[in-house]
Amino acid sequence: MTCLFLKEIFLTSRPSSVATFWAKCQILWLGPYLVVTMADLWPHISKHLPEGTPHLFVTSMERSALEAELPRLGGYSSFVGLGGGQAIDAAKYFAWRLN
Repeated sequence: MTCLFLKEIFLTSRPSSVATFWAKCQILWLGPYLVVTMADLWPHISKHLPEGTPHLFVTSMERSALEAELPRLGGYSSFVGLGGGQAIDAAKYFAWRLN
């Protein structure tokens, strides 16, 4: 199980860095990946990622909300947290629970 992170400050200060980050990380993934992020960041992030990139918007950090997402995430072997603390923490949680 892989879990990668990119902090929000990096995205907002250098948007082109998302594409560079993405290109370098492609070799790390050994299976299907899911981008975990926030809805308000997606318009800024998505334009630097391949079209159709699978993603999940974090709406709550309540354990019950995260657990409710798990049945839909079993097909992913990598989680990429892009954004701030909630996105990164959720990506870590999914990778931990599904490992």
